[in-house]
Amino acid sequence: MILAAALAFSACSSNNTNKPGTGDVENDSTEIIVGKAPSIIGQWQIENIVLSDSENIRPAEKDSEETQNFKFDNDGTVSITTNCNTVNGAYVLNGDSISFSKLRSTRMACPDMSVEESVQKLLPEVKTLDWTSDSIVRLNTDTPSRYIILKQMH
Repeated sequence: MILAAALAFSACSSNNTNKPGTGDVENDSTEIIVGKAPSIIGQWQIENIVLSDSENIRPAEKDSEETQNFKFDNDGTVSITTNCNTVNGAYVLNGDSISFSKLRSTRMACPDMSVEESVQKLLPEVKTLDWTSDSIVRLNTDTPSRYIILKQMH
């Protein structure tokens, strides 16, 4: 009887093994699926610019008729459209590290330039990005209370 139980247990456990080379795991609740990282390429609406624990700017609340956004291209260029001017430059993405450089802007004077000024102030400080989901990304500075949240546009 003990021998029969041991053989039955052995047969069950041999069916729950990984199949080498296929990436398939049968009946393993601890399987971790490592998927492809989301892509930054495309247009991203500026959802929130957080300058401190007590100061933030939500562009949609300032000008709900005009979408203010980042556009990341495959060639390493970025274009940021605010309610006033356009900022162009370069970005380098390596894993979760990101940096911006060569930022230049059109120079129109507008009644409210707070979004543009805040973006230009924070971008040189941005060091990393975190994906909240495939469609939400957070651009982080070294100061936890200073960041930009972007939402992918479809």
